[in-house]
Amino acid sequence: MPPAPLETTAVSSPQLGRTFTDWTTTDIEVAESLASGGSLQRAADLCWALLGDGRVRAALETRVKGLLRLPLAWEEAGDRRSSGRVARALEGGDWYLAHSEAALCSLAMWGILLGVGIAQRVWVLRGGRWLGVLKPYDARYLRWDTTRRVWVVRTNRGDEDIVPGGRRWVLYAPSSSGAPDGDERPWMYGAWRACGRPWLLKYLALTDFGHHSNIHGSAIRTADFDPSMAGDGKTAAAKGVREDLCDTLADVGADTAIVPPPGYKLRLLEATAKTWEMFPAQTDLSAREIVIAITGQSSSTEITEGQDTGATLHGIVRQDLIEADAQTLSTCVREQCLVDYAALNFPSGELAPWPRWKTEAPVNAKARGESMKALGEGIVALDRAAPEGKRVDRLAVFEQAGIPLMDAPDPVPLTPATLPSAVAALRDDGWAIALAGDQVSAEIDGEYFHVPLAAAGVTNFPAEGDDAAVSLRNSGFDRVPLAYALGLRDDHPDVWSKGGNVLGNRQFSRLLPVVRRGGKPETATEELAVRLREAWCARHAKAGTGATIAGAIAAVKWWSFLNRPEQLRRVIADATSKDTDR
Repeated sequence: MPPAPLETTAVSSPQLGRTFTDWTTTDIEVAESLASGGSLQRAADLCWALLGDGRVRAALETRVKGLLRLPLAWEEAGDRRSSGRVARALEGGDWYLAHSEAALCSLAMWGILLGVGIAQRVWVLRGGRWLGVLKPYDARYLRWDTTRRVWVVRTNRGDEDIVPGGRRWVLYAPSSSGAPDGDERPWMYGAWRACGRPWLLKYLALTDFGHHSNIHGSAIRTADFDPSMAGDGKTAAAKGVREDLCDTLADVGADTAIVPPPGYKLRLLEATAKTWEMFPAQTDLSAREIVIAITGQSSSTEITEGQDTGATLHGIVRQDLIEADAQTLSTCVREQCLVDYAALNFPSGELAPWPRWKTEAPVNAKARGESMKALGEGIVALDRAAPEGKRVDRLAVFEQAGIPLMDAPDPVPLTPATLPSAVAALRDDGWAIALAGDQVSAEIDGEYFHVPLAAAGVTNFPAEGDDAAVSLRNSGFDRVPLAYALGLRDDHPDVWSKGGNVLGNRQFSRLLPVVRRGGKPETATEELAVRLREAWCARHAKAGTGATIAGAIAAVKWWSFLNRPEQLRRVIADATSKDTDR
């Protein structure tokens, strides 16, 4: 059934003059007493006064407008196919035409501040569909009739009962379950009761501060009389001089020069006590109480330097309040607005979807990055401290920290097509590498050694004729533990500089990412570096490298103990102990 003609026109509030109150604690008590009986007029008047305060308004707007700016999604109800049509129509423009942000903001702000907000709907036909356009209404004309147990709103046509399920009025009470029921006394949960007295304290303190500044901001001009310099001052002439001087001081303007009569010394009488400090303390206390009452925490609504979340919803309003506002406002709008919209324009009101604001707190990218960096450094430190043969279970740590993981990309194989770029990259590292067709040779200690590459379907790794996957795990030479190598480099830089200071340092850095990944290369350059390591280790293992500290350090930089771990560790331990003793 389409809306009745009266439902297509807006209702006006009564033509009554506004009464402005110079609020006192007695007025607040009167408002509370009347509200307990269901009359909200004086409580609403107090709310209007509260909205004139910058702190109250800023806290409310941050809480409500911040919520309304969050991404909005739709939760379908009933038959998903039909409900999807309703959701698409709303998302296509009907929602925004009927429920402007200003109207929703007013409804929600009054719901939070007074405990119950009221709006009317004016039905209009747009694009072949009926839209109930939401319009705010003054809550001072709303009351709960405790005798008949019904909400009553005063209009220019007289009092109207708000009938549950009607198409005109919308009531939003965050503390009520479902449709607001006056028996639940939702106004008693409004922030006005917690904000009223702190606001009044701030109002009175600012008034007193102004009076204090008026009195103490201007010094009193006075003159001291010294009878030793000009008679006794008791004659009529002397009294006339004093009166003339008094009149002159009273009329002093800017840039005035006065030469006092003989025996008189001019001075300014100023207040020296810091009695003014009580006023900022009172206003700060009031502001803090107001912010706590509205946002749930004492975070300031002001933006300070370096405060990334100073003007954001999640940085100021307590998270549970954000989620509660989103839930209660969604229920209110769905049950009191969207059900009628779906019933008028679609087969059933039960198809009305639920608006869902995404209230998850945004991730602070900077803080997240710093925590992930600290986690990585912590894993490395724990690897160093782990017992021999043990290491940190990185997968378990990442899962516990909520860090998403993905499979590593397939490695780019070393092929004739990728070989030139890999050779060029290692040449940039300082290597003397000769490339002849698909044959690679590298100069090591003045001699060129052949670096086996894959051929005829065989990987030729770790040695010519072998067919293992190219990985440090399949190397013919042992691997230096990551924690050991990094600890030696970071804790003993003097010992670290004893060997491999050119190509060794570059190869250490080139293979470090491969070691962190467990030994598997991902690029053609990394695969060539792994193959080059095999050639270097074969050459130096055969030559007996490692008997000196220079050779041992060079081997570690190539990520190997050359299959003689005890010997090389002993050589390095002797050097590090001497380094520590120094």
